[in-house]
Amino acid sequence: MRNRYFFLLDILLLAGLPFMALALRYESLTWPADVARTATIYAVLVLPLRLTIAKANGLYRCLWRHASITELEHILYAGAIAAAGSILVGTIGLTGSGLAATRLPYAALATDALLALCALAGPRLLARFEGARTHELAGDRRAIVVGAGAAGELMLRETRLNEKLHVQVIAFVDDNPY
Repeated sequence: MRNRYFFLLDILLLAGLPFMALALRYESLTWPADVARTATIYAVLVLPLRLTIAKANGLYRCLWRHASITELEHILYAGAIAAAGSILVGTIGLTGSGLAATRLPYAALATDALLALCALAGPRLLARFEGARTHELAGDRRAIVVGAGAAGELMLRETRLNEKLHVQVIAFVDDNPY
């Protein structure tokens, strides 16, 4: 999946999260009028904030099919920063700036932040797992790499990035025990 599709998917998923969090908080789809107005303002302010944070943390530059732990750290870091920013906007920013007369409930803000992290991480992790599954099912030739240093890592990375090679590395052999 291309990164522009992740961007569009993020817009779709993140735009409705504040309203889903409020529905969970109030256990209903009807809220007081002032809360509904505040939620709309909050959603309009927080969506570009979250997308900017995701872009700044490289979530739209990665080949998610080949992602590693480093990219997972980027997702978690972006989610944590976006959560802190959105909670600040919801608790202090709206009422402090005079954009809204009431603040959103803390439970709704916390739920929204957790749902946003899931919305950022979910599609990317699914793409990663799908990429690993299709790579294993491709019927590639299996190979053992001699040398587990930088050159061996480079060979592994090349076999994963270049599908035309049709090689699946299954083991490393090295004389260095470390």
